[in-house]
Amino acid sequence: MLRGMEKRAVLFDFGGVLLRQDWHAYDEFGRDHGLPEGALRDALYRTPEWRALNVGQGDRDSWAAAAIRELPRFVDSRAEVVFEAWRARPFERHEPNIALAQALKAAGTRLGLLSNAAADLEQLITEQFEVHIDFDDRVISGVVGVAKPEPEVFHLAAERIGVRPEGCFFIDDLPANVEAARSVGMQAYNFVGDDYEGLRSALLAAGYRWE
Repeated sequence: MLRGMEKRAVLFDFGGVLLRQDWHAYDEFGRDHGLPEGALRDALYRTPEWRALNVGQGDRDSWAAAAIRELPRFVDSRAEVVFEAWRARPFERHEPNIALAQALKAAGTRLGLLSNAAADLEQLITEQFEVHIDFDDRVISGVVGVAKPEPEVFHLAAERIGVRPEGCFFIDDLPANVEAARSVGMQAYNFVGDDYEGLRSALLAAGYRWE
């Protein structure tokens, strides 16, 4: 057993919880560029190159080349143009969730980041996405070499932030990751769309206070 562990922590996913990542917007973009539903998401996030990038064994150039390789089945020679148009889209943040995280931190709650992403998310969080949250710890799959929904990464996040899994409240936009967190004893919430009030209500019901 670990000694001196804090009792409570909230762990945030990044994409989909702090940075907007609405899958219906991916499909809308795809339709506008002649892609069937799900094709863009498959090309971007369901290739071996993406999985390698997520655990620190690949690079963004290989991932981009794989996505461009997948798209010609639908858009022929326009694959690179479509990919670059997607990458050039302006990003949006979930501002209410960022404010919530900042308020939780100010109230004394330990805050963690637990994200499946390339290692460079460490820098991009503030430098590109301008998300300024004073996390107590960040577990990024591309840095630690293991990704959600593997149980190991949830145990690692709990240990590094100094809280037993039972004292962690995890927030993610993907049901499989939420279920995996619950399987190791964490409380977890599946944040979808703009369900800010639902998330706040769940945190309040779990005993967290920030105001």
